[in-house]
Amino acid sequence: MIAGTSLRVAWQQLAVAILALGAKGWFVMVKDSNNSHPGNSLWGDGWASSWFDAGNPTKTTSTDYKKDCLPCHVPARATDWVYTSGYPALK
Repeated sequence: MIAGTSLRVAWQQLAVAILALGAKGWFVMVKDSNNSHPGNSLWGDGWASSWFDAGNPTKTTSTDYKKDCLPCHVPARATDWVYTSGYPALK
């Protein structure tokens, strides 16, 4: 498990790298097999999912994973909603 401070530092470093590459933003998925946040609309099906705009990397623009995130992941349902074809280590 990553400590909170280490995770914040890693997140900040990732944001700097993404901005330097000119990306418009990034999609983040966090595995949650325990359904830790049952009332949160960004969590479900064992995942938390959010989009972050490069211009404001500390706040998600996603509001509901079922509407904002899940539709694009339907083809990857058989692999726990994660596209693995481009990532051999995930297979």
